[in-house]
Order: sequence, then structure tokens, then C-alpha cells
Amino acid sequence: ALQDVDVNRVVKDSTQLLLPQFSGSVISFDMKFDQGIQHILMDEGMLQQVLLNLFLNAKDAMEGGGIIRVETSEIVLSEQDKSSRRRKDDTLNKDFSAVRSHIPERAYIKISVTDTGKGIAQSDIDKIFDPFFTTKDQGKGTGLGLTLSLGIIQAYGGDIKVKSELGKGTTFEVILPCSRNL
Repeated sequence: ALQDVDVNRVVKDSTQLLLPQFSGSVISFDMKFDQGIQHILMDEGMLQQVLLNLFLNAKDAMEGGGIIRVETSEIVLSEQDKSSRRRKDDTLNKDFSAVRSHIPERAYIKISVTDTGKGIAQSDIDKIFDPFFTTKDQGKGTGLGLTLSLGIIQAYGGDIKVKSELGKGTTFEVILPCSRNL
């Protein structure tokens, strides 16, 4: 069921749910909330499922110790930003600003989840959202968490982006449209 969701509250609630699983490990949450962000329209339980998956993946990547940084913010994207491909016959120096002004800008909420873990190999980054792909030991993961998370977020008009460098941690960005758009 669609609900008017306060993202900051759901992030806080999700971290609280995990505290028992994180006890005994030296993992801490560092949270930075933009207090002025709009709400989103989605199933709150689905958002929580995505966040729990990202937090547990971060915990696994840090092998027991590190910091999970969670940040919320509001961003504005135009359709141009979402897919800025030119047609093959466009000239290189064409000015796109006139075209761009007709594209509606939309407000989005961005939830960044950054860990200080081992990072993701570049060879794996293109596969992490594939069903059954996992780098975890056999019996430790199904390889469905990120696939399902991406499916949930895309069903609500959003996207998940990933940035990672081996040995330097990983950032997942969950981007969802605000319920009240510009």
C-alpha cells in the first residue's frame, strides 16, 4: 500500500532494528539527515527491506568493524540528467539548453549508504544487481538482495547507483521521487 513516507524516520527505525545483530561488532552508524526533505510515496516496509539489505551488505563487507555512513538529501534531476545520451546524428557542438528547458525537473530524495569495507572489484560491479550473483561464501548469501532491492526501487520510479573502489569501501545511492514534485 502506498504511504506518505518520512525517509529520515524509516532510516532511523531501520538502524534500530539492526542493533541486536550488530552487537559485539565494532560497527557504528554515522547519520546525517537533511531535516527539510520532502516525503516520498511508497510502501514503507519495502523501503525498510531495501535499507536493511544495504546495511547488512555493508556489515558483511567490513568483516566486523567499520563505519556505515547514512545520509539523506533532496536533489533535483531533469530527464536530461537521468539519460543524457545524444542521438547519433547530433552535431558535437549543438547547444542543448533550449531543448533542456522543456524537460520537467523533478525533486528526488537521495539516501546514501557508505561503508568503510573492502569495496567491490571493478570486474564485479556490473554484475552485483544480477540475480544469484554473490561474492559471499557458499551458504552465506543468495545473491538476490540487491536484485530485489533494485526491483523495488525501480517499481517506485527510482534507481540505485553504486560507487566502489577495492580497499576503499562502497557507496550505494537510493534515489526516489518526492511525493510532491516541482
